[in-house]
Amino acid sequence: MAGTVWTTPEQKDFLETYYSGFLLAQLQAKVSQYWDPIYLEWFKRWPEEDVVFKNTPASDPRTDEETKVLKAAVQKRRQQIRTWFNYRSQRSGRSAVNSMTKVIQKTLTNKAKGTRVHTPAEIFSTIAYKEEVKERVQDAIKSGELVTKQEKLSAIRKLTREAYKAAPPEVQALCEEKVREEHKAKVAFNVQNEKSAPTNKQYATALQECTAPIAQFLQVIKDMTGWEWTVMGAGPDPHLGGQLNAMSYHTGVNGDGHNWKQATPKFVEKHLNPYLEFVGTLFPEHVRKSRAIDVVAPLANSLSPTTSLANGLPPTISSPSGEGSGSLEGASSTVTPASHGTALHAPLTLSDTVTD
Repeated sequence: MAGTVWTTPEQKDFLETYYSGFLLAQLQAKVSQYWDPIYLEWFKRWPEEDVVFKNTPASDPRTDEETKVLKAAVQKRRQQIRTWFNYRSQRSGRSAVNSMTKVIQKTLTNKAKGTRVHTPAEIFSTIAYKEEVKERVQDAIKSGELVTKQEKLSAIRKLTREAYKAAPPEVQALCEEKVREEHKAKVAFNVQNEKSAPTNKQYATALQECTAPIAQFLQVIKDMTGWEWTVMGAGPDPHLGGQLNAMSYHTGVNGDGHNWKQATPKFVEKHLNPYLEFVGTLFPEHVRKSRAIDVVAPLANSLSPTTSLANGLPPTISSPSGEGSGSLEGASSTVTPASHGTALHAPLTLSDTVTD
């Protein structure tokens, strides 16, 4: 079942301009605050009244029934816009978050099992649970209809199936497409048991998509252990020609709302730079160059000698823009190989924080 395209090319371009901001809002748990500006601009450009009453002069007064029809159409359009963003994020980073979270939880509790492909209704739940199901479940709990955990789970499944069946055809099509993607991914995963080294493009994609799973991972182990955690990572970045790139993520905020990085003066110089120096000793220059996207493999006798960043790093790395105020933060800084000078920049930055 092919998905129904409800946007014009111009409308799709408009939504695309907001997509990167939407992903950041997801990581910050601020999606609910993100919709109003989109709705405002959308209906300014494409008034729903022009769609619903396109054959009726705008000067005509609307009856009560027409007003109800218009209100319902506006709500439907808002739902379509939300679904457009939510589904696309499911296809990229958010799907990675969900699958990795399950892997993490199963691994930490030693209960790893085979991967199960979700049903269309389950996919729908990840996209629209808050808007379509959550309030009905909460009402049933408050009224005393649902008491035990099993009753609540059964009600959630039942209401989710009902909401999915009542969803517009284009939404159902998106969910079915996601199920097909999961089937393909499962087959590919099983075939890939003889693990070959990832390509540079696969490394690059993984680096782009790993931020949300890392955030989810830290939240999971924080909840399971009761500790606060910091994770740092660094290595050749294919999008930067193989130059070293570093990221750090932190849970826990103090009374001022700052995480460890934000509460530590010169955090990058004190902590990230020394880590980069060490990582620089693990990746010789020719290895870094070989990780670049579309790299042409050099002849064996033209490889550069192994070099360490210990003597090539400058005293500081520029701090990412923006500090944010939540409990999880990811920052990225980049350093060029020692033999190519010591210029630094921060082209890949998750500068704000993620709230619980």
